[in-house]
Amino acid sequence: MRVSWQDIAFAPGRALAAGIVDQWRWRTGRDDLVPFLCSMLGDIFMTDGAGAVHWLCCPGDHFERIAPNRAEFDRLCNEDETRRNEWFGPTLIERLHEAGKRADPGQCYMFNTLPIFPDCEYAPSNMTVVPVDDVLIGLSEVLQLYEGLPDKQKRRLHLFE
Repeated sequence: MRVSWQDIAFAPGRALAAGIVDQWRWRTGRDDLVPFLCSMLGDIFMTDGAGAVHWLCCPGDHFERIAPNRAEFDRLCNEDETRRNEWFGPTLIERLHEAGKRADPGQCYMFNTLPIFPDCEYAPSNMTVVPVDDVLIGLSEVLQLYEGLPDKQKRRLHLFE
């Protein structure tokens, strides 16, 4: 079974894009970002005012500049299998489909145990289908609260999941 780009990514609508920029500003520290592509696993790709592409991995609470422009980003997506797998998880999406978990329009996949925890598994058994807003918008608030906890409370929170 093979997955298509429609199975692994989608373009956010205007309202979702605005919500992403607003809710993740605490992590990105930027006002000039424009989301143009989202992965079904909760990753967001945005351009900045200079045209550079940035990657925000919502479930992993990670943000970085990954390409100087959209053309280079497109080249990496098409030619660099390692990056394509890291950013879009086509193999994991295929396994999710085989397990009977398919996201409909307006939905994506969410980790039950997030990648911020060391025992996160990139497996269908650790994932569920949820509304896109729950991951791309709602997860921001959860991770911001989590970041503000002392290390002892972070460890304790994880033990009681």
